[in-house]
Amino acid sequence: MANLITSHKVGDSGHATDHNEIASRLQTLVDLGIDNTGISDCSSAIIAIIESGKDIVFPAGTFLINSTIFYKNQTRITGAGRGKTILVFAGTGFAFDAKDQTSSYSFVEFSNFTLKSLAYDEQRCGINLHGCINSSANNIEIQNMLYGACFTCDNGSIGCWWNYIDGCKFDNCLESIKYTGSYVTNANTVSNCNIHMLDNQNAIGINIASSEDDTDTARIINVQVEGRSVDYGIGILIDAYGCCVIGSRFEKMNYGVSITTRGVDSMLIANTYAWTNIPVFSEINYYIEISKNSKERSFIRAGLLSIGTEKGFPPASSQYRGKIILVPGGTGVADGLYICIKQADESYLWAKL
Repeated sequence: MANLITSHKVGDSGHATDHNEIASRLQTLVDLGIDNTGISDCSSAIIAIIESGKDIVFPAGTFLINSTIFYKNQTRITGAGRGKTILVFAGTGFAFDAKDQTSSYSFVEFSNFTLKSLAYDEQRCGINLHGCINSSANNIEIQNMLYGACFTCDNGSIGCWWNYIDGCKFDNCLESIKYTGSYVTNANTVSNCNIHMLDNQNAIGINIASSEDDTDTARIINVQVEGRSVDYGIGILIDAYGCCVIGSRFEKMNYGVSITTRGVDSMLIANTYAWTNIPVFSEINYYIEISKNSKERSFIRAGLLSIGTEKGFPPASSQYRGKIILVPGGTGVADGLYICIKQADESYLWAKL
């Protein structure tokens, strides 16, 4: 059996900001009889603590969650560290979601634990920051979910702004991070995250979609996306306005696409590297600024060129007709340019220019 540490909220804002700060201000240490072996469900105990208005600090161990945990304003849930505190979600829907989806919550925090389904399951999702403001997910790992973490808002009267997903790892999710709804791109930041994509042609590392013409920015900073024999998956899909991708890397995507943009205005791509044959496409030619630093090992220009080796070319087909691939030459070797063309017999090939 394990102790589940709970603390009353502290500070002027009613919100603790540091794991050690919470530990130093504990008012209660309650033995709730919660199983840390992952055999017995602990959902009701967690919900009871949240309803009492207290923060939760999980010790190390494995904790079974059979139903959605609905958080409230300023809820803070933290563990002993990724791989030390393991929350196994066996329910459906989101493991963590907002209790009231008609109101905005602020200073909701998740940190220092692993959240997973024992096997990939399209009925299970990770954390939904629905209508949250100034909230975050830090140093967590999410595995085997349909959606890993989401910024969502489907109510036009509230927003989902100024939130952070930082230092997190996503493994084997169909969509690791998803923005969806109205006013969800406003200053929400994903940084220092590592994404191992699901081996599925519909897999998306980060999906940014907004139904409103937001004027602020969705920021993707220092994110590494790695494919697993991904066949036509997408590293980052941007269908919103005012976004930027900075200091990121895409690896082992095979025939997948690193960044796809749709109807994007004033997008910035800087210091971004593609290490295999990864095209970058734009379906609508709005303004896209390409940093000079992005040309090192990955020439990124939406809709025109991609980087690769001759062994890494996707199969020539109508999908790539007119697309050009640049193969950078090494020292003393000229660059190679290839274009996908249709031949008289209706077949396609990559012809060297």
